[in-house]
Amino acid sequence: MVLQLIRQQAAMADETLKQIKEMNKTLDISKLRRKKGAYEGQLKNCRSRKMELYESYATGNLTKEEYLDKKKGIAQKESGYKEQLLELQEKIAEAEAQKAKEKDPGLKAFVRYKNLEALSYPVVQELVKEIRFYDPEHMEVIWNFRDEYMEAEKRISD
Repeated sequence: MVLQLIRQQAAMADETLKQIKEMNKTLDISKLRRKKGAYEGQLKNCRSRKMELYESYATGNLTKEEYLDKKKGIAQKESGYKEQLLELQEKIAEAEAQKAKEKDPGLKAFVRYKNLEALSYPVVQELVKEIRFYDPEHMEVIWNFRDEYMEAEKRISD
């Protein structure tokens, strides 16, 4: 009975791992990082333009109204770039977390035993925390990796 349960869990873990790998194929973290770098460059550019603008105002090349108007335009662009940067940072963090799911120890532990033919003590020791027998026909298996495995499975469905 325990062998059958281990095989079932291993099959589900294998399927979950395949889904994670398929989802990870579409992630392009380097592209997101390049975009982030571009927005950081734009922010730096805005800061230098504000300094140049102030210098023009200080030397009398711009009136106060012109200076304030141009400064406001730069500040709006800067605000937009900051929003984009925050959004990209979140996407990068999500993508990195998604990539990390592929290395989930609970999934990998079960997948190793998907073709298990016979139960052995080391296998039970690695996968099973405890087995509770309620009567001859009912038992409960508490897995060592259940939390990580269920969490990974839950994250895929989200």
